[in-house]
Amino acid sequence: MGDYLRAAGWYLGTVLFLKDRFPERSDLLSRNYASVLHRAFHSGRRSYPEDVVESLPSMVQSLDLEIARLEVADAEVAEALRSNRDTILNRALHSGNLEYPGEAVEAIPGMLKALEGDAALRSNRATIISRALNRGNFDYPAEAAKRLPGLFAVLDREIARLNPDVSRTARVLEANRATIVMRALADADFDYPEEVVKKLPKLRRTLADEIRRLAGGEPGAAEVLRAHGLTVIGRAINRADWDYPKKVAKALPALIKDLDPAKRAAVVQAALLNGTI
Repeated sequence: MGDYLRAAGWYLGTVLFLKDRFPERSDLLSRNYASVLHRAFHSGRRSYPEDVVESLPSMVQSLDLEIARLEVADAEVAEALRSNRDTILNRALHSGNLEYPGEAVEAIPGMLKALEGDAALRSNRATIISRALNRGNFDYPAEAAKRLPGLFAVLDREIARLNPDVSRTARVLEANRATIVMRALADADFDYPEEVVKKLPKLRRTLADEIRRLAGGEPGAAEVLRAHGLTVIGRAINRADWDYPKKVAKALPALIKDLDPAKRAAVVQAALLNGTI
């Protein structure tokens, strides 16, 4: 315990010492305090906090130099590095691999190449690469590209089976097809389309039940929930939050209580889209 307290005190002292002189460096060390100390005392690398503090300046400088160099040589790779700069540095400190920034620089061109071609891959490229870098899994973009057709196939089979011409559930799936696949790719949850197919009927029933419940005492809120039902369903799917209709129904009466009826639709829609309800 004594060694741990001494290391923790030294580390926090370094964070404070650097706060005014090198604020970014201090912030990186502060954010990774728990993981650095945990690694030091659970992996046998007692010198790890000192290694981090010593290596961090050159690590940050090298990464920034690569970004600047690639601005000219390969702007696409430079943008991927710039937008994931904090993720890369945090991963390096958290994982104990202080060579991680250099490995990321080398891996990004191949990750981008794996995501060429399909429009869905291109539109989700930033999310896929961010997840790969956050997890240190440079093979994830290639895996996502391989799995993508199967994700769409699950949804398309169910849409065709239900027939959008006669099934509201099929129309909801069709309208949220891209959102479902995007979430699956962002979370590396390749079973998510099947989960949505399984849970969507109950989700729609929950929404209908909440509308009926509100109609008994809060008819204005019930009407608003009915009018925004598709948005609520879409938001629930985007968040994988199957109780979301209940949360919205609970919040609506207070939200619209003193609102001009003419402004209700805009306020509720903004709250739903902004995630404040």
